[in-house]
This record gives sequence, C-alpha cells and structure tokens, in this order.
Amino acid sequence: MKRNYLLLAALLCGVFLAGISPAAQAQTGGTMKIKIFLPKDDTNGEIELVAVERTVKKTSRIADAALRELLKGASDDDRKKGLTDSYSVK
Repeated sequence: MKRNYLLLAALLCGVFLAGISPAAQAQTGGTMKIKIFLPKDDTNGEIELVAVERTVKKTSRIADAALRELLKGASDDDRKKGLTDSYSVK
C-alpha cells in the first residue's frame, strides 16, 4: 500500500512539472504536446517513471489536460513497452 502512495505522489509531481514546462506552452495550431509519466512494470519492486508524450487539444489548463491523460491510462503501445497504470479510469 505504501508503494501505491509513493507512486501517486510521484505521478502528481510529474503532472505539476509537466504543467509548468514552458515547452508545453510553446505550441501552434489546435493541438499541443504534453508529457506524462507512467510507471514501468518492474519485477524488483522498484518504481521507474517513464516520460510519454501525448497530443491534446491546445489549452491554458495544461495540468488539467495532463491529469486527464493520466486517468486515461497506458495505451496499447505503452503496454507493449512495459509501461503500466494502476490508476486508470476506463
């Protein structure tokens, strides 16, 4: 259970950092790219977060968009790379 709290704290920190990134705001057109961080499935029990780039509609509410992408969870391509999610809302 402690691992889940640590994972959630790391993910929220990643959302915060992605939301204040100036590179995420410097987009043109109707979409923008953001990075979210997904945990990599590790048999040793260690948590490794991997940055995943997602394309979303352009918004000034970057942290909100990042959180929504986190809640969507890992895509099929992400899962093929060994990334996982234990918090997705489907």
